[in-house]
Amino acid sequence: MRAAKIRDEKRMGRLSFATPKDIPTFAESAESSIDRKERSETKSMSPAPKPHRKSIAIMQPVFLPWLGYFEQIGVTDTFMFLDDVQYTKQDWRNRNRIRTKTGWMWLTVPVRKAGHDQPISETQIDGAFWKRKHVKSLQQNYARAPYYADIMALIEPHIWAQQTTLIGLTESLIESMASYLSIGGVFLRASDVPKSTQDRNERLIELCQHAGADCFFTGPAANDYLDHELFARHGISVVFQDYIHPVYPQAFDSFESHMSVLDLLMNHGPASTEFLLSSPRPPGLIGEGDKRS
Repeated sequence: MRAAKIRDEKRMGRLSFATPKDIPTFAESAESSIDRKERSETKSMSPAPKPHRKSIAIMQPVFLPWLGYFEQIGVTDTFMFLDDVQYTKQDWRNRNRIRTKTGWMWLTVPVRKAGHDQPISETQIDGAFWKRKHVKSLQQNYARAPYYADIMALIEPHIWAQQTTLIGLTESLIESMASYLSIGGVFLRASDVPKSTQDRNERLIELCQHAGADCFFTGPAANDYLDHELFARHGISVVFQDYIHPVYPQAFDSFESHMSVLDLLMNHGPASTEFLLSSPRPPGLIGEGDKRS
């Protein structure tokens, strides 16, 4: 009776029986074990993926900066405004140059008298009378430029905005123009990063580490004070900018170099990016910020 029941269940598919061909031999079992071990060893020997390296530029804020300033924005992953250092008078912090028929002129934002060791982040704009003067000067010198209307529509809202601090005005203008140029990654302020040292080199390293950057891209003047060995000990490479200023058609005869980026934008609009990033790629620069081939 039991045998008959088993035969019936087997016929109905309820029971399955291993046949000799279904049972692995000792050799097959050993080979399968070796294969698994080799696959495991091969996987463990595979190189670990390299961590993404990031570059950073750290610059004092500049009002309507020149082209080289925007190259630093355009080729790095992070750009940090070094606004926690002392404000310097009659410098690029609150003024820059535009083209005129006779050469060039200053556009200057007046600031309230700076106290001793007053940082850029706390420097206040003095009044609003300068705004109308700036707009008029741009109209007089660029009204016939091909992209005058577009660029004025881009910057005028920032000029007329109720900004009280110089860094607020400068930062908003720079980020707006960088967006128009389709460049730039993350923007940060040094004043937002707690300071644990008064040493210039250690502070820069602290800022790089805050941004997770291991490549510091900076201007050639920094070579006079940077401690290369200290940066190396912290795993941060230093790359110096060697910007070759492009020559491009301007609104007036002859060419004036090192004007505000506004001059390039007024004359070439979206094509300005190609001029701006025409300088050769800096050797050693890493990260994904630089889109040049």
